[in-house]
Amino acid sequence: MKAFENALKSCISLSMLSPTEDSAARLQGDAIQMLQMAEDLPPTDGFVPPATALPHEREDVAGHSLPRSQALQNAPKTDGEYFLA
Repeated sequence: MKAFENALKSCISLSMLSPTEDSAARLQGDAIQMLQMAEDLPPTDGFVPPATALPHEREDVAGHSLPRSQALQNAPKTDGEYFLA
């Protein structure tokens, strides 16, 4: 269980969250519950999910795109030419 706690702390750190001790304890409890639920699922007996959810592949073809001014219209930050993060 200690390894799981360390892994959870690493995930919290990587996600840049700053939970209180109570929130972290709830997160740990929720994560343990999810793992237990996953363990309770019936075996898949060799079932392999499809590689894609789409029934068929489509060509990646450039289509109509917005003018730059319209695409940047609702951007929270922009330098006038690109979106800024």
